[in-house]
Amino acid sequence: MTDKNLEAIASHLQTAKNRHYATIKLKDINHIFQDATSGLPADYNANETSFSLRALELIVNWLKITL
Repeated sequence: MTDKNLEAIASHLQTAKNRHYATIKLKDINHIFQDATSGLPADYNANETSFSLRALELIVNWLKITL
């Protein structure tokens, strides 16, 4: 995801008066939260991890702080 997309998402969340969000660009993680290097669909089946532990830790920590 590009920085421009993240900025647009944040802008829409602010417009909706949503205060409970964070936008974070995760390097080497694809749109389905798998560790990935190329960004190509071939990464899906080559990956043994179904969900990035790094992404999961960020989500869990955000939930702990926010809720």
